[in-house]
Amino acid sequence: EVRVPKHTLKMYRAVLTVAKARWAFVESQREDEASVGAHQDGELSTELDFEEFLECLGRCGLHKYGAIEQMRVSDRVTALILNVLGRMDVTSVVTAATLVRAQCTFVAKRDSEPLPGESPEDHSKFLQMWELLDLSDVRDHPEFNQELHDVLHDAFGELRKIFPFYCKSIAGAENARDAELMEMAEWLVFIRDCKVASKSFNRGLAQNVFITATSHNRAKQLDDADGQMAFYEFVEGICRCAYLRENYSAHRKHVPLPECVSRMLDECVLPYAVRDDTLEVRELLWSDGGVRKAFEIYGPPLRALHQNMALHRPRVESSSDKPVISMEQYIDLMQTRGVMGDLSVRQLSEVRVPKHTLKMYRAVLTVAKARWAFVESQREDEASVGAHQDGELSTELDFEEFLECLGRCGLHKYD
Repeated sequence: EVRVPKHTLKMYRAVLTVAKARWAFVESQREDEASVGAHQDGELSTELDFEEFLECLGRCGLHKYGAIEQMRVSDRVTALILNVLGRMDVTSVVTAATLVRAQCTFVAKRDSEPLPGESPEDHSKFLQMWELLDLSDVRDHPEFNQELHDVLHDAFGELRKIFPFYCKSIAGAENARDAELMEMAEWLVFIRDCKVASKSFNRGLAQNVFITATSHNRAKQLDDADGQMAFYEFVEGICRCAYLRENYSAHRKHVPLPECVSRMLDECVLPYAVRDDTLEVRELLWSDGGVRKAFEIYGPPLRALHQNMALHRPRVESSSDKPVISMEQYIDLMQTRGVMGDLSVRQLSEVRVPKHTLKMYRAVLTVAKARWAFVESQREDEASVGAHQDGELSTELDFEEFLECLGRCGLHKYD
């Protein structure tokens, strides 16, 4: 499990010859059957009942694994039983018994604690991401787990803001899934913006990191192994980039992974990466007293409007049991009510003032901004890693999301 000098690793043999197996069979027969004079018709018994069979397997286990000092008597007997039942092969048994194990006692689910000011929900999301990371091929794994956990935990909040921005940095997004998966080109934009490239780490290595991070079997189980990078793979990619930047040259002194990641986050990622403000805007909308009052006053007519639109929605399979509207219905609503577009309005005054002091104001809401407000208003639990069904995320808005979407449009149009 840890990197050790190759010459210190031993070669172990597990041997059971036909002669040894036959002798174990004979020795396992009860003495009253095998003793002199106990045979009938000049023959001894050549059969084993169940208790004798168990003893025979035990004797074979002692013979086969007798040269492996790490295995106790019970381990050797149990191993042979597993071999006979087909539960484990010989190689797996010997490997498990002789494995050089890391002296690591840190278990994130048990030992991790929320940071000051961190909510239980955010801490749970961090642990979910941590469990999905696969850095088992990196030197000293898993001895660095606790230190790496602490480094990533401190930066988790910022990384959650950085990732969605680069997911939509090139092609934009039509739904929540587009905003939660990163393409190769978007990954390279992130690498460029953060000034990660160096003499020892070039664009080709960054591309290799992307391929490695998105090709694990664990990703395939989550239905994300489609050449796109989910959030936990993005964090893993940062870790791999950091390690290669510091340890790519064989002539340099080895730098542990936690130190590599901490250095890259502090020097490259956190100072230069662009953040997405989706979560901040959501918190602003739902924490502002005036906004909540507007939602409370105009909630009933808006709910009636939303339900009416949901009733007239073309019949398609929905991912929600609640009334929902599609993006097409939402865009059509904004256009027919005159919300979409660019309008200039001259400032008026109730008193006589010089005309040149009156300003011209613009209220602009483009189709692109309206579409993006729709995407940003979908709840994060729908867009989180592994939460989608049949490879698709929701492209609908329930009533609470519809309210948030209107709030975002208001901020865009009248900012």
